[in-house]
Amino acid sequence: MNHTRSPFAPFPRTQVDFPWQDLTTALVKQAGLHEGLWKVGFSFGLQAMNININKQHLPAALSFIEKVVLTRVEKIDPLVVDAAVVNPKKRIVLASALSPN
Repeated sequence: MNHTRSPFAPFPRTQVDFPWQDLTTALVKQAGLHEGLWKVGFSFGLQAMNININKQHLPAALSFIEKVVLTRVEKIDPLVVDAAVVNPKKRIVLASALSPN
């Protein structure tokens, strides 16, 4: 049985990309934030080391992401989401009876 792939078949999905605002929105919801302007960012670490390239030892640095952070900001920009808009507080509205005068 021949298992060749048809040139018209869709490619299997191996990656999902997220726009910055979608990522920030998901994190704001996960954190349970309902007010304020928020921006996603990263906290980086830096490690110094010596590396061996072609039998020559060279000083080097390795940068890595330590954690993802949400930062509350004062001004809107393309990377900022408003928590009140993307994750509004749920309100319970109770019907009130009309009282006669």
